[in-house]
Amino acid sequence: MDSESDIFSKTSQYLKGEIALEALEDWLIPRLPLFLSLPDDDVVSQLVGTIELGRAEMSNEIIDENQLRESVQAFLASVETIHVRFGGFQTASGSSNEVVTGTGFLPIGEEPHVTVVHR
Repeated sequence: MDSESDIFSKTSQYLKGEIALEALEDWLIPRLPLFLSLPDDDVVSQLVGTIELGRAEMSNEIIDENQLRESVQAFLASVETIHVRFGGFQTASGSSNEVVTGTGFLPIGEEPHVTVVHR
């Protein structure tokens, strides 16, 4: 797995209560340079921005953690994205208004990683 697809998994774990906000932040902070280098219109970049803005608002006591959770859930509900990765390269990606496909081969012994975020 790579950090760009892992963010959806980690965020989902947080939203389901499987990991604490601090665990999500501990995972996220070392990867911020990667996420900050993504284009502003990238869904991953926007998700990270939503999380970090929410944390800043919590630090300033503008919102509480429940409101942060609601904000992240609302963001994820507003996008629909599917990432399929084989052998470290993206072969297909889709969203509610765009589908990109490609052909790839799965090396023997490797399993595909699929991340699905849906409404």
